[in-house]
Amino acid sequence: MDAKKMFLIDSIGAVISACMLGLVLVHFQQYIGMSTKVLYSLAVLAAVFASYSFFGYLGKLWANTIALKVISLANLAYCCLTICLIVYFYDSLTLLGITYFALEKLIVIPLAILEWKTSKS
Repeated sequence: MDAKKMFLIDSIGAVISACMLGLVLVHFQQYIGMSTKVLYSLAVLAAVFASYSFFGYLGKLWANTIALKVISLANLAYCCLTICLIVYFYDSLTLLGITYFALEKLIVIPLAILEWKTSKS
């Protein structure tokens, strides 16, 4: 897969994450167990990633290989952050909340690995 397609996929995924976190999950916070402040913060971070990836898709960033490595590492850092938040808020998280964040990791981590591999080819 080429870098341009990877940026588009990442951008769409980050928009979905931002909407889920900042628009949907905050309204069902009591069923998730994560504080709305944390959900909004994660949504803003996802929106930043979406913007970055969209600019990468448009070709507005420096060399695509470097820019793709940056978003790949950012996605992995985001996963590490949310795993830490899961551990920190574990007592207040519901099964639904843990499931959402686990599924998100099952999508984002392979994507980040694919982005890294694509940046090297």
